[in-house]
Order: sequence, then structure tokens, then C-alpha cells
Amino acid sequence: SKKLMESYRVLPCQNCGRDDGTVAGAHSNWKSEHKGMGIKASDDKCASLCSRCHSALDQGYAMSALEKREMWTKAHLKTVEELKKRGLWNA
Repeated sequence: SKKLMESYRVLPCQNCGRDDGTVAGAHSNWKSEHKGMGIKASDDKCASLCSRCHSALDQGYAMSALEKREMWTKAHLKTVEELKKRGLWNA
């Protein structure tokens, strides 16, 4: 959903609060969210994350798999809540 993916960009990072123009929708990386080999999760399974937090989630080694899952889940829930407040959540 192009509209939903664009909506993720209007929020500050829902993990660290950074609002530096790099925020985008970070898709879930877990099978439970229907992610598969070479297949992204649905666009409604994203969190608004800045490039730094998105990289830490996808390529970082400073966090365990559980910590990454917890970080993404918290950011996703905050993202959905904020988009609903702004009338931008249609999923």
C-alpha cells in the first residue's frame, strides 16, 4: 500500500524519537507476521523507524533476536496508535 508506506514517513522514529528525514516503514522480520524467504510482511506490519534503528533491527548485532523482536513490536504498536490518532491508519 503506497499510501500506508508514505504514512509511516510522517512520524518520528517510534523507537528513539529521531525525526531526521530518514524515517520509513520497517517491515516485520518474523514468520508470525507472514514474512518468508524473499517475501516481506504485509505493509500493515511495519514500524516507523529511522535509518539508524532500522539498520540496528535488520543488520545489527548489538541486540539479541528477542531484543530486536521486542523493539520492533513496541515501535509497531506505537506507530499504529499514532497513525490512528492522525487518521492515517486504514489497514
